[in-house]
Amino acid sequence: MICPRYLFTTMAVALVLASAASKAIAQSPTGVGVSLTVTTVTPKPADPAGGLLAYSAKFLCGTVPHDPANPQAPPPPFDMVPGTYLTSVNVHNRTFTALDIRKKAVQILPEDVVPRGQVSQIVGDTLGPDEGLQVDCRIIKSLIFPTAPPFLPTDPLMEGFVVVLMPQDLLDVVGVVTLKNVLPEPPPTTAAVAKAVRSSKH
Repeated sequence: MICPRYLFTTMAVALVLASAASKAIAQSPTGVGVSLTVTTVTPKPADPAGGLLAYSAKFLCGTVPHDPANPQAPPPPFDMVPGTYLTSVNVHNRTFTALDIRKKAVQILPEDVVPRGQVSQIVGDTLGPDEGLQVDCRIIKSLIFPTAPPFLPTDPLMEGFVVVLMPQDLLDVVGVVTLKNVLPEPPPTTAAVAKAVRSSKH
């Protein structure tokens, strides 16, 4: 015969474990996606007559929302995976002398959108020997839309190219793009709670 006190204690412990398991399941994320892409940019002729080379680094800046009917898909007109994208284009002067560089940002829009995306003014900058600089989403937005509010990660996705112009291949240019997508976990089912309780006993 099972002692009533033992039975009561066992039930109380089970309820506590079930509650903890339920909270753990409810708070754990699902559809979590974190990615990091690092791309070394190779310069190509931009103005053969003038001898200019262009380092064109892809950028993705902003957020693609989730389709309420399908959290894994974007709503129209977005065509990228839902989540927040951030870009950092790193530029390094690998020489022992100061270099004058020029950069611009080019916005890319869908093919059926006319007029095409914005092209920023070309901005000059100087890199000392072995110095580097970072062109992030804040700078990219300020180049393309100089009068717009500062960039926020919650802004709608903007994509295109950061272009660094040089007469010679004297730079290291690397594009870094990150993506994070976290969806909330739906309420746990009874079966999931029971499974969590069983697992906690082992």
